Amino acid sequence: WLLGPEGAGIFYCRKELLASTRPLIMGWMNVINDQDYGQYDFTLKSDARRFECGSHNLPGLLALKASLEMLLEIGTEPVSNRLQHLTDRLIDGLKRTGYMVISPRSGQSWSGIVSFISPLAGESPTHDHARIFRMLRADHHTEIALREGRLRVSAHFYNTDEQIDRLLGHLPAHL
Repeated sequence: WLLGPEGAGIFYCRKELLASTRPLIMGWMNVINDQDYGQYDFTLKSDARRFECGSHNLPGLLALKASLEMLLEIGTEPVSNRLQHLTDRLIDGLKRTGYMVISPRSGQSWSGIVSFISPLAGESPTHDHARIFRMLRADHHTEIALREGRLRVSAHFYNTDEQIDRLLGHLPAHL
């Protein structure tokens, strides 16, 4: 949701947990003697650099910086409000046409990810989730995801009401 490229992200670890949290990967940069290439001592650094195992993805980090600057310029509240508007519109349309929404939507328990299922998925080939996924992509150039047997839409603030309505219009109706 930060709009950065793959391979660029932010990791936070509380100081008191550093010593007990081990990195998944060992590399030249997360050990104490990272500049002594002839002596391989795999003792991890004592600070958060223990999680930086290799060379930095500079293009990815610069792109992440640009996306963070853009999001901060727009403001997190307007982004959140827009995202909630779009996902509420999507969920209302899904429910109106008979789909079951799986994603939580109460209080602060919501996100831009909306997972849903067709109650007719096992009964009707038209409502088969894999078939719906392929049809949206091939016939309508619309990207959603198929995860754990569910259809998933991941809207963001730059999506439009028209895109949500178009997606809803392409889904097989239950009524």
